[in-house]
Amino acid sequence: MYRNTVIVFCICTFAVASAGYAFQEGQPSSGHSIEDVAWLTGSWTGSQGKAATEEHWIEPKGGMMLAINRTSIGDKGSFEFLRIAQKGKSLSYFASPSGGKAVEFTLKELKDQRVVFENLKHDFPQRIIYKRIGDELHGQIEGEAEGQMRTVKWTWKLTR
Repeated sequence: MYRNTVIVFCICTFAVASAGYAFQEGQPSSGHSIEDVAWLTGSWTGSQGKAATEEHWIEPKGGMMLAINRTSIGDKGSFEFLRIAQKGKSLSYFASPSGGKAVEFTLKELKDQRVVFENLKHDFPQRIIYKRIGDELHGQIEGEAEGQMRTVKWTWKLTR
């Protein structure tokens, strides 16, 4: 009798341990991987009025994607370093305008080829949104600025 109890205990322990290991290795349906935003990869360019903008995203590797954004008007320009990084079973977007201290925006929504990152404590923007439609990438920042909702949009074409 004792021997059978020990065998059943060992089998149950193995089954529970195996199930836990399988759960840790796989991602739950609510989890996201850096590979889920690989569709951002590429060199994107566009213009809006007199401003020419470009954003260059390199492929996911090492749990992150890196990018640079440059906007130029004539001989004046600005830049921003960008990073999307795996954080546990989610993603965070880090923006470093003019190479300054990175501001983190956490994943709010990711479906198909649309992603929304949010930081409601940031001054402006509070949300960063990307959506890919074929060879176009639509970018949008939005949030409250000086007591009013503000939205800025870009459309880029894939150049390489």
